[in-house]
This record gives sequence, C-alpha cells and structure tokens, in this order.
Amino acid sequence: MALSPTQIKAHREAGTLFLGWSDGSSYELPFKYVRGECPCAACIDEFTGARILDLDTVPETIIPEQMAMTGNYALKFSWSDGHSTGLYTWDHLLSICRRHTS
Repeated sequence: MALSPTQIKAHREAGTLFLGWSDGSSYELPFKYVRGECPCAACIDEFTGARILDLDTVPETIIPEQMAMTGNYALKFSWSDGHSTGLYTWDHLLSICRRHTS
C-alpha cells in the first residue's frame, strides 16, 4: 500500500515544511530544498532528466505563498519566487523526504 501524508504544515517562521506520513514517519524539510526538488519541465529536462534549476538562484528566504491538494495524489505550491508549475506527488514528496535525511 502506498503511503500518503496525514499532516502537511508550512512553518514559515522556521522556513520548513512538515510532512507526517501514514506509516507514522515524519519529516521537516527546508523550503529551499523542497523548491529545489520541483519535478516540472521548467526545472528538469524532460528528455535527459537532468536538473535545469540552478539552486543558487533560489532565495534562502523562499516560502510557499499557497499550497493546495491536487486530487488525492499530489501537492501544488505557489512559491514566493513566482514559480507554481510543479506537482509534487506523494511518491515524489516521500522520496525527497527520505533523500534529505539519508
């Protein structure tokens, strides 16, 4: 059975996104890290899979201005740098959570 988030909270003061998962695990990720993992075609080359986004261009103070569920499978962010095209599926979010802590 695929995991899904049970809690999603933006902690703007701390600059982090909290994700609690259905297996009881939880992660706190810096906003800049989450923004840097955007899976959209503007951030990742569709043909090679290479990251196009230069993380050095993302402000340290970036925050999500809006977060919205897309169906029951993804989270969509509107970031303070104007970017809003990425859909973060639950699988993708869980993958970046696990990569961030390993």
